[in-house]
Amino acid sequence: MPHLFVENRERTDWSLLRLTGLAYGVSDRAVSAIAEADGAADESGPPAMLVRRDLGAQELWFLLARKSARLDLNGAALALGARLLCDRDEIVVYGDDPSAVLHFYFSTERQAEVVPFPGSDGAEVRCPRCKQPIEKGQMAVRCPSPSCGVWHHQHEEPKKKLLCWTYGPTCALCPHPSRLDGSYRWTPEDL
Repeated sequence: MPHLFVENRERTDWSLLRLTGLAYGVSDRAVSAIAEADGAADESGPPAMLVRRDLGAQELWFLLARKSARLDLNGAALALGARLLCDRDEIVVYGDDPSAVLHFYFSTERQAEVVPFPGSDGAEVRCPRCKQPIEKGQMAVRCPSPSCGVWHHQHEEPKKKLLCWTYGPTCALCPHPSRLDGSYRWTPEDL
């Protein structure tokens, strides 16, 4: 799930905000969920917004800013008032007071999660590690790498224990780490 790493006011730590809604207002003070139409037209709304658009299985996020907004995207002013966001984009929003600054990073990185396999459209899906079919409803992990996304078994049924995702240090088909510890491969602390 896409998320933001938001720097605290003291600039000492980062908090994580998961982007589960459709739109978020952005100011020099906070990023907060809003109804998509709220504040979009009137000048009393937030100076900028993050807006999600779903294109089938693909989720796109856009940064939209008012002409009066004072913000930088990756170190440069947002020239046209709109931009498709990419993984690790840095956004800085400035307020009227020089100390009023909100600094955050957009991230598309997803975490591996054990979930019931949703099945497929009639096609058999085989685990790349054990080569056995993954049945609808069996506990499994989908590789979080956007370029991979392959499913692996990850269940502890009494008679058929298959821990295929965590069996090796990485996904069976790509170099994505096969961790289930909730950690991210990249955080702003890495900078």
